[in-house]
Amino acid sequence: MKKRKRILSLVFAACLVISGFVPGAGVQKAEAAAETEVIDVTDYGVYPDSGKDSAVGIQEAIAAAKEATDEGKEVTINFPEGRYDIYPDKAVERELYISNTVGADQNYKMKKIGIFLEDMDHVTVEGNDSLFMFHGKMTTFATIGCEDVEFKDFAVDFQVPTVIDMTVESVEGNTATIYIPECYNYEVSGTTITWYSDVSPYTGQRYWSISDLSNYHTQREDTVKGIKYGAGNGNAALKNVSSIQDLGNHRVKITYSSKASEVQNGMCFQSRPTVRDHAGTFFWKSKDITMTSLDIHFLHGFGMVGQHSENITMDDVDFEAPKESGRTTAGYADFVQMSGCKGTINISNCTFAGPHDDPINIHGTFNTVTAISSDRRTITVQYNHNETAGFPNFFEGDEIEFMTKGNMITVEDSVRTVTKVDGPDGMGGNMGDGSGSLTTIKLTLNEAVPSDVQVNQHVVENITYTPTVNITNCEFKEVPTRGILVTTRKPIVIENNTFDGMNMAGIYISDDAQGWYESGPVRDVTIRNNTFTRGNAQAIFIEPTNPTVSTEKTVHSNIKIENNTFFMYNKRVLDAKSVKDLTFKNNKIYRQDPINGDGSLSLAVKDGSSTELNVADSAELTVSGSGNTLSGKLYNFNGCKNVVIEGNEYDGGMNAGSSISNMSASDITVTNDAMKVNADSTTAANGTVYYESDNEKVVKVSSTGVVTAAGAGTANVTGYMVVGGRKFPTNAVTFTVSGSDLGNLPSGIELTAADNKENIKVNDTIQYTASLKWNDGETGTEQTNAVTWKVYDAKTGAETDKATITTEGLLTAAKPGSVVVTASTVNGYAASKLVSIWQDGKVIASDITVDHPTSSDKYRASSTVEGGLEQDFTSQGLYQNQTPSNVLVKALPEGTDRTSLTLIFKLTGATPANTWADAGIYLYDDADNYVALEKKHRDGSTSAVALVKEQNRSAVEVPYNNWANVSTNPIWLKLVKEDSTVTAYFSADNSTWTTIGSRTDCGFLSDNFKLAIASQGTTSGSITYSDVTVNDKEVKLVEDAVKPTASNVEVTYDEDANSLTAAGDTTGQDVIVKWAVADEENGNYSVISGAEGTSLTASKAMKGKYVKAAYVPLIGTGAAGDIVWSDAVHVTGNGTESGAAAVKSANAELATADITTGENTALFQFVKGTSFYQTTAGSDVQQIRYSFVAEDAKATVKVIVNGTETEELNGSAVLTNGRNLIEVKVTAEDGVTVERYRFTISRQGENNALLESLQVNGQAIELTEGVYEYSLPLAIGTTTAQVAATAQSTRASVSIVNGTKVTSAVQAVQSDVTVEPGTNEITIRVTPETSAGPVYYKLKLKVPNASNARLEALNFGDHVTLAESFDADKVSYTATATESGVTVSATAEETDATVRVIWKDKVIQTGTGSVTAELGLTEGDNTVKVKVTSADASAEKTYTVAVHASGDVWLSDLDWKSQTSGDSGNPTRKDKSCGNNTLTLWDGSAEETFEKGIGSHADSTIIYDLTGKGYTSFSSYYGVDRETKVNPSQASITFKVYVDGNLKFTSAEMGTNTAKGFTGDIDITGATELKLVMEKGTNNWSDHGDWANAKLTRPFAAQQPVTVTVQANDPAMGSAAADQNEYQKYDTATVTATANAGYRFIGWKLKDSDKIISTDVKYTFTIEQNVELVGIFDYEVSLRVEAPVNGKELKAAEKEFETEFYTIESSWTKDGKTVTTAKDEKNQTDNYQIKVTVTPADGVTFTEEDVPSSIKVNIDGSTSETAVKTVPVTAAELKNNGTITVTYKFEDAFVGGSLRMDYGTDASKTSMRFGYDFELPEGATFDGCEWYYGTKANALAYSLTPTETKYITNPEGKGSNVYRSNIVFTNIGKGNYDSHIYARVLVKYTLDGKSYSKLGSFADTRSVKEIATAIKESSKATDKERTYAESILGQLTAQ
Repeated sequence: MKKRKRILSLVFAACLVISGFVPGAGVQKAEAAAETEVIDVTDYGVYPDSGKDSAVGIQEAIAAAKEATDEGKEVTINFPEGRYDIYPDKAVERELYISNTVGADQNYKMKKIGIFLEDMDHVTVEGNDSLFMFHGKMTTFATIGCEDVEFKDFAVDFQVPTVIDMTVESVEGNTATIYIPECYNYEVSGTTITWYSDVSPYTGQRYWSISDLSNYHTQREDTVKGIKYGAGNGNAALKNVSSIQDLGNHRVKITYSSKASEVQNGMCFQSRPTVRDHAGTFFWKSKDITMTSLDIHFLHGFGMVGQHSENITMDDVDFEAPKESGRTTAGYADFVQMSGCKGTINISNCTFAGPHDDPINIHGTFNTVTAISSDRRTITVQYNHNETAGFPNFFEGDEIEFMTKGNMITVEDSVRTVTKVDGPDGMGGNMGDGSGSLTTIKLTLNEAVPSDVQVNQHVVENITYTPTVNITNCEFKEVPTRGILVTTRKPIVIENNTFDGMNMAGIYISDDAQGWYESGPVRDVTIRNNTFTRGNAQAIFIEPTNPTVSTEKTVHSNIKIENNTFFMYNKRVLDAKSVKDLTFKNNKIYRQDPINGDGSLSLAVKDGSSTELNVADSAELTVSGSGNTLSGKLYNFNGCKNVVIEGNEYDGGMNAGSSISNMSASDITVTNDAMKVNADSTTAANGTVYYESDNEKVVKVSSTGVVTAAGAGTANVTGYMVVGGRKFPTNAVTFTVSGSDLGNLPSGIELTAADNKENIKVNDTIQYTASLKWNDGETGTEQTNAVTWKVYDAKTGAETDKATITTEGLLTAAKPGSVVVTASTVNGYAASKLVSIWQDGKVIASDITVDHPTSSDKYRASSTVEGGLEQDFTSQGLYQNQTPSNVLVKALPEGTDRTSLTLIFKLTGATPANTWADAGIYLYDDADNYVALEKKHRDGSTSAVALVKEQNRSAVEVPYNNWANVSTNPIWLKLVKEDSTVTAYFSADNSTWTTIGSRTDCGFLSDNFKLAIASQGTTSGSITYSDVTVNDKEVKLVEDAVKPTASNVEVTYDEDANSLTAAGDTTGQDVIVKWAVADEENGNYSVISGAEGTSLTASKAMKGKYVKAAYVPLIGTGAAGDIVWSDAVHVTGNGTESGAAAVKSANAELATADITTGENTALFQFVKGTSFYQTTAGSDVQQIRYSFVAEDAKATVKVIVNGTETEELNGSAVLTNGRNLIEVKVTAEDGVTVERYRFTISRQGENNALLESLQVNGQAIELTEGVYEYSLPLAIGTTTAQVAATAQSTRASVSIVNGTKVTSAVQAVQSDVTVEPGTNEITIRVTPETSAGPVYYKLKLKVPNASNARLEALNFGDHVTLAESFDADKVSYTATATESGVTVSATAEETDATVRVIWKDKVIQTGTGSVTAELGLTEGDNTVKVKVTSADASAEKTYTVAVHASGDVWLSDLDWKSQTSGDSGNPTRKDKSCGNNTLTLWDGSAEETFEKGIGSHADSTIIYDLTGKGYTSFSSYYGVDRETKVNPSQASITFKVYVDGNLKFTSAEMGTNTAKGFTGDIDITGATELKLVMEKGTNNWSDHGDWANAKLTRPFAAQQPVTVTVQANDPAMGSAAADQNEYQKYDTATVTATANAGYRFIGWKLKDSDKIISTDVKYTFTIEQNVELVGIFDYEVSLRVEAPVNGKELKAAEKEFETEFYTIESSWTKDGKTVTTAKDEKNQTDNYQIKVTVTPADGVTFTEEDVPSSIKVNIDGSTSETAVKTVPVTAAELKNNGTITVTYKFEDAFVGGSLRMDYGTDASKTSMRFGYDFELPEGATFDGCEWYYGTKANALAYSLTPTETKYITNPEGKGSNVYRSNIVFTNIGKGNYDSHIYARVLVKYTLDGKSYSKLGSFADTRSVKEIATAIKESSKATDKERTYAESILGQLTAQ
């Protein structure tokens, strides 16, 4: 898939086109679905790139999707492109039991799941290339009970992965600088590093921490080579540490007391805990699950687990850590684990890089039979591995089959059907009648199980849940374990995959009933067209875990391995156990490193030769460097049947041999293959060396490397080694030839032997004559007639001492064998003859073969010991991993009983002193499996004898102190074998025997073992073997030499194929086949240099010539029989290239590799032969240039930069943070040989994720360090705003997130964001180029919203803790308080919203926009409310906080000073057990859970600082948490409490089933430190302890009470009393006034104040502070009723009648509703009125006469009597209840206001006119008006001077009783242009001789500014008026 968009794009864009997808077997998307519905997660509050937790919104989106699927719809859950953060806190949590994770361990039964689908069908989760960033520990996505679900197009990663990577960047002496990727949080303290997860956005706590990684499970990856190694002994980078220095920028410098060898440049150490507490993903009981185009950057836990699901498809799912992350690990354990699935598992086009265990493991689960019912129809089975339990492994209707544990063979006729299952259901409950056990299952079957099935001896497999498997086109790399593990009886196809650098087998087929219990047998496996490179173990390993290997039946069958390519180190290509019908066919097996050393061959002139030649001079060339020899056998078979090895091709230097056990050689068929059964089969490592001159007129070069100068000039000679079908070049050697012309030079040469002799004996001679050929008429001088003679070994091609030759051509035979005699002219022509040399006498027995031969002259018939075989010592031997040589192998005498065998032999000579030499005879299967009796030295002067046993390269000896010290020479040794017991003896006389020792474990030898002789461990000396008997039968080591013969030699010529093929017979043990050519059929034949073997290519030079083949038979000593020649064959075709020219080059070397910075500074120094490079670069190196050139122009070069293949070999690339990898793949012309170069640049990235600037609409926001939230008000009506943000780092990416719209750019970005009324939260995300988490800035743009009633913030100060984070949409909260006095602060999102604090059911504080109130909490439960009313009063929102106030504090609510846990995998946790479960203790009869407390693992110490806190006591329950009940016998903890270092409490030792204890109240008064300790007991397993309900106590200090003091102004007039003396703040107090007779109560005022605050006789008020009230009494007066004046409180008014006894109440109403004030609002329809209710006192009755016609109203709130006006009542009536109600309604006829141009063009002041209409009663006489006026700010206190007042009658024809009063206010200065002008008119008139007044409401004329604005915008205004209005407004602008 295309890689996800990351922080910074490289120059190269990744694009991968996938074709040939293998579809799953499952059903595709239901085409018949009635509807398709798209559920967009952003509709559910999930926003990409916002940084907010998406967990809850995703759950809501999935719930909506489920509703749709329940309706039969097909659903797509759509994630718009972006990053989604998913935290575990509010993720789905389920109790689940998952294969291969934590088994029945209750510590980890609860699983957090980020994206969880359950019981849903036909669903697509569409990621749109999004990144799902997970936090903490959790399962990423999962399905349970789903069908047809596809997850596609997204990436998965964790912000802080739970595998911690740290990479060595440089090493100097005993120090190392180590890079820690930026995603990790760490802290250096002394010699340790503490590691931390990220922080929960809800609790503020970290999800996990690790205090020390040094002993954690650690893998290593050599990032330079791209090879990963398995787990070692902890983290070597953190061992033997003397000091650690934090260098900053995520680099630490570690100094070691002793630095481990693994600490080297580029080594990445990857450490983790071992607990697999989650699955990475999980598919259970699901069908047709597809994953497409996913990037898995990291999975926590146990990979992708499919459990009892059907049809799972993975296409283009890439598991790999991003290079820019600096990490190398992509998984916590396995990547893919399919356990007990069925249908088809399709895995195609995937990459698997950087797991912590196996990339793919597909298997079932074996359960052991533990009980069988009497009728044998019910069995009980159990899980066996501690990581697998709790889930149902069988379902009703499933078929099962039984296997024998010991040999893993299927029990015949044992397939049964399950009819009932009783066991765990996988979710903590039971299936059927389950017992509650998580490890046992009871199965009821359709029929009885076979009698062979026995308890604890057999296992059972669910064979219904076994899948077909296809794994194709995948890449496996950087793997510390196996590549693919697969065991299923359904068809398996593994095809077209690449396996690079597997640390264990590339493909592993097991079947395990001993360890992991992963089933089952395979029945149909095809492994084809795969490529294996750089493997560190067997390429293909078939190894069931059967300890007993059956020789009759096999575990596995039908495995075909075809057409694969293997590049091998010295490892087995195939290691197979217990397989029937195993085919290994048409595979190609090459050496990974074909050439030793630096991988190159070096050509040079020999010492004594020169590259500066004169014509006719010669020089000899030598090739240094040799082919690599892989001595280990490629094959191993154990207990296999019908093995076919056919048509495989082997590179040179390989051993195509095999080892077998528990089977016979006849079980293997070898066809057209070099493989040998149970023997070595080595191919020559070096092959044939060819030489080539690029100018033969200057120099000629012979096939043996002799250069002859032919003419003046320069020429280059290059050598080639051809081996295994590949051609490896040397460097070129340049020759310069000078000198005078030699005259005529020969044009050829012929060689003739006297008497045509070619077959001679040692010491015989042959005289050769060299005849030179000349062009017509030419002859040579003495100088040019010169001939050079050489003798070469016919078999090896090297010069030899087997014969000597004089300058006159006389050959003398010196040693047996075959040689080639060559005569060469001065100008390079040569002719050669073949010679065989025989030697009579004793020779090594002809039936002795040689394993691992080096040279035949290292062993011979002894010349001193009769019948003895003398063997030279060689440097290494057979012992374990040594490289053996010259192992002489001989069959046992025919009929030998191998079960009862006595071997005796004599050794003459000694193992050389002061060496590690040994010599002996072996009972020998192969070099890795034998029993030997040896004479030895152990680097001293005393020799010894010993019994040695080696099995599968693991050797053991009889202990050193049992070795018999012997120096006898000769010495007899005896070895007696009885079955599997072998006993060894020695003797000085072959009569008296001393026992050396015995072994009873030698039964591993096969039925076909042989004898072998080996002398090894030093390079000097020899030893002689003789007198060998087996069961008293003589075993001959030497015999009379018998000359071998050859016959029937023929040559076949295929003209079309240009090939010549020789065939013949021989009696020899070996044969040399040579070729010769002549111009004529009966001409002089010359041996063709470099041509050997039965095949020869007819070269172009052979056209028209005649060719013969010669067979030279050899015996084991190398002595040669007579040469037999074939008839001549005439080459009639044109021929083809021959020799080296016929072979395509294997040169895959780079000639140059240049990688430079942008400043042209070289980053690497390229060295030929070096493939891997590493360096570091600073953050300033941001781009590189590169150029690569291959040595061979025909080679193909590919360049891959950070995973992206480039099109050019010369280019540039942008470097990312962390590890940058430039890979160069050079493929030689032969298409086979590949050289991979890796250039690793560890770049120090910029970790800065801060903003440099932030602007809105061009306005800069001042940024403050450490502050990430900013607010900015916008104008009302704003709909868009432009946001611009710039990062400090030029490499950071900045994103502006506005809902679903995201705008991103590097460093600087701007975007037009959409805003709505209210608070608009814009997120600015700054992502550094490193893997550190982004920094999120919150920008709140506030557009006024009159209907918004949301709070923006709510807090209670330091002493109150909210249990939930504040969210404007959440209205209910709980909190705890530790003190009484708290301050409530609430801020609304809108500045004009009304905010009220409600305490004790009443409003205690009101504010606009925000409010602050001080409260005094009472001990116990309190309720505080905050009510927000929108500005337009259309919306209200009440936030309720339930506060529990107490002096008690839960210890877990406080931060500890320090803590330690005895197990970092089970850390100290607050309000959870250390296993992260609910705190649970045993009360003696049942489990009890606790919400509060602390869990930890012993040994544990938790320290709290109590300094100055005032706590007086501590108490806690304690005990072992019940999560340990699975292993109840393991836990043992003692609990202790220390106060200021003094032990105050010690418990007894507690176990899992010990009832919880209680500390009691421990006095901590005045203490400064509390220390809680858990000490481990007898062991440290399961020591999970809890401090439950641990709390601190101190007295709760309530607030000081407030008091109310009351008194009367004159006790003679009345009395005053309060309902109580003391109150709490905001209590309701009631005071009561009682007037004495003749007096009346006036009101209440504060002491020392004249202001009346209430006229209520019974005055109730909220008390906030101490109050002293005075009740004011006076003589009784007439009734007075209050009038409203500009929002002041209601006063009094009076009625005109005299009644002595009554009470009166007055109220104001507006539009029929009671109000408390007359507001100064603008509108003219205020409709205020006064309503007076007069209630008679007891004994008083009102009549109609008492109903008043007028009342007096105070019009301005002053005490002046002139302020009291008499107004006629609007309505009055006597009620039936005897009360009188009187109403007065104010006039409302304001007719507007306007401006007057009284000051000409001077706009700094103006005039305003008011108008008011009123109507008088019929008959009334108008007496005039009074105006009252002022500004809004100070109502009537500010007066304006009227310049004129006019009265108009009948205005606009409204009526004769209607009057209009106009008034003009002048001299309104510009300082009041913004002020509203208020006016009230009082109309005076006379009616019926009585004076009255009519009082109008306050009229708001608007401000000068508003009137001017209206004029400016009015279409009716004149230009003059509009100009004046603009002048007025201009005055405001100028201000």
